Amino acid sequence: MPSALLRWTGHPLVDVGIATLCAMAQVSSPDDLTLENLDQAAEEMACYYFNGSMGAYLTCVFPNAGYVNATMTKEKRDEYKQRILYAHRSKPDAKTSGKNCAFSGESATHLIDRAQLPLSTGAGILNFYPASSGGCYIAGPYLTALQALPLGGRRADGRLLIGHADVPEITLALARRYLEDNQRYLHLTSINEGDAIARSKPWANKYPDASAPRTLLLSDLSDILRTRKVAKGPTSVTGYWLTNSGQGPALDIFTIPSNFVRFLELVGNKNLTGQWNRMLARGWAGYESSNAGASGKRTTAKKAAAKKQSGGIGPGRSKNQVLEDLLAIFSDGFVYPEAAQRFVRVHLLGAAGNTEHIRSPQTWRLTELFLTEILGMNSEKISQIRLFADKLAKFIQDEHDGKKLLRAILFQADQPWKLRRALVNALTRHFRSNDTLLFDFNEYINVFEAEDAVRISDWSLIRDLLTIGIIEKLATSTKEQSHEALKEVVEEENEPDVAV
Repeated sequence: MPSALLRWTGHPLVDVGIATLCAMAQVSSPDDLTLENLDQAAEEMACYYFNGSMGAYLTCVFPNAGYVNATMTKEKRDEYKQRILYAHRSKPDAKTSGKNCAFSGESATHLIDRAQLPLSTGAGILNFYPASSGGCYIAGPYLTALQALPLGGRRADGRLLIGHADVPEITLALARRYLEDNQRYLHLTSINEGDAIARSKPWANKYPDASAPRTLLLSDLSDILRTRKVAKGPTSVTGYWLTNSGQGPALDIFTIPSNFVRFLELVGNKNLTGQWNRMLARGWAGYESSNAGASGKRTTAKKAAAKKQSGGIGPGRSKNQVLEDLLAIFSDGFVYPEAAQRFVRVHLLGAAGNTEHIRSPQTWRLTELFLTEILGMNSEKISQIRLFADKLAKFIQDEHDGKKLLRAILFQADQPWKLRRALVNALTRHFRSNDTLLFDFNEYINVFEAEDAVRISDWSLIRDLLTIGIIEKLATSTKEQSHEALKEVVEEENEPDVAV
């Protein structure tokens, strides 16, 4: 049985190119690719790359390549096409004799530089190439795969955006999604008229340019995981946002660790999709409103028209603050507790405290999933926080002045001593009324002071989690006074100040 033409290499640029070839041939593994599949892909790439439609995009990926070199004659372009796009059919260069491909270990056929391999150095430069050579040795099929890289990524804010996962199926799914985007754009007969298209901002007679690459990648990954069409099991995903421009090559890497990927998968598979989508909707709207008020100036007619032309908000057109803040929790290989606490307060607690949604909130299940998967908080600690919140909620709905505690926790306890004072006052009032303790010393210590396996002990985080539990308990209670107390406290706080 003949060996496969291509195999996964672990190199993100090459693997995304291989995934793109698989998507173009509609196969699920590089083992199934044939020479005829690569021929068809090469011909399709030639149609796209040499007609000028992708010039602005290709320049940031393959500068000085035959696709974008305006001084190259037709004969030289044809030669470039056969040597590079049809590299899987090309005869080995004499200078590659006895050399192995840097990606596959197979016999090399070409010696390439930054015009074919992004973020490498120019032709004839010895630094940063293996074997002290003046270029990178590569086997023909892998060079063809590299050329498919732009089609398996998205042009985002003038750069190339790709996603690479430990599980090849996810890499393939992302490449297929972006290939479909690019093919849709390229097949439009009105591409030079500047029509606004979904998942992209206006490009003004240039190749479509997406916006907010982090949001776009995380949004697309969420959609892919929700379909359940990828292999299950732990995997991380890495986004590469790069430009190979000679004016200033650059690379931004953002990692989505395996527990974040699992969180996104479970959100779509645990009957939490509705809650998550509502939160995402507020993330789009929240970013829009924060941008509008950031400068303190009115939006001009020109900006308003540009925004209308862009198709408003959505993946590829604007940021989503929920997704941006989620990704900010993990950065530089570390989990940042401050960013996690901000996510809880701004998004999870914000969702629970929004008067439009407190009538039937189900935020605790989403919060519990976040605490378990993102922060790694153990189930015992989560249960203790929830039980403590239930006790406080019962006190609020049973005591005639329970609204004082609710108001203090929701809006006034901005320092530890204020929260402790509110809890001590509630403890005292409950003991006077019932001759029993609302909570004991050990319960307080376990909730506010004891650290769990990942050393999570922050009073403001605990306060926000308690608030989520209290609001949900009151909003779902069968007692009418619970709803009235919650609405009254929220409405009082939201009333505008009256000038005296």
